[in-house]
Amino acid sequence: MTALYHHGVSGQKWGVRHGPPYPIDSTVGDITIKKGTSFKRLSIHQENVSKGHAYVTYLKNDSEHYKGFFGARLKAMNKGAAVYSIDLKAANDMKAPSKQKRLDTFLELYSKDPIIAKELGKYYKSDWHYFTPLPTKFYEHKYSKLSYNDLKAKGYDTFARSLGGNEYIRGEYFKELSKKGYSFVTDDMDANRFGKEPTIVFDRQKSLKYIGQNEVSAKEITDTWKQRGTYINKK
Repeated sequence: MTALYHHGVSGQKWGVRHGPPYPIDSTVGDITIKKGTSFKRLSIHQENVSKGHAYVTYLKNDSEHYKGFFGARLKAMNKGAAVYSIDLKAANDMKAPSKQKRLDTFLELYSKDPIIAKELGKYYKSDWHYFTPLPTKFYEHKYSKLSYNDLKAKGYDTFARSLGGNEYIRGEYFKELSKKGYSFVTDDMDANRFGKEPTIVFDRQKSLKYIGQNEVSAKEITDTWKQRGTYINKK
């Protein structure tokens, strides 16, 4: 990975969000989930024919926390629309990469594909648009010249956030991880903030079986929202 140092502009002092915790615990390995494992997700849509990637939870406390936190957000953002809890099951055995492998794959992509740096710059500009008065090209250039240490911290934080909003970065990252035998990944944007192991499944049609869905009541959302601290601090 030392080949990435040619990007280096050391000591940069521009905006930063606190991202995934580093140094990474190298003793934590890949995550394996067995066929038939239950997953949950929230949506305002009927999802029995949905395609593409899916944000899901498989830990009970994560599911409960999202029911309150994300359920309230969905209602607020969609004028009180009905919110559904979607029940899914793993259609086959599934595997997700460790923190170290997630970081390594990001560094590999950044090293070999110059478009990644440009897309990170564009995403950073859009994500911080109230605080980034300079042109988009300025941030594209900044992200193309990150030092190795900045890539592991600032770069990866922006990268993790961009998976929800940048199709190119998400597509290339999922493609690389799929080549390595993975079918889902920890959502590092939310992990240890809003849940223990919130995840993103690359292809819901291949990996997940739709079981059913039911509407979540406003009371249930409120009750779980009140307990959010309890859920997120449990293993």
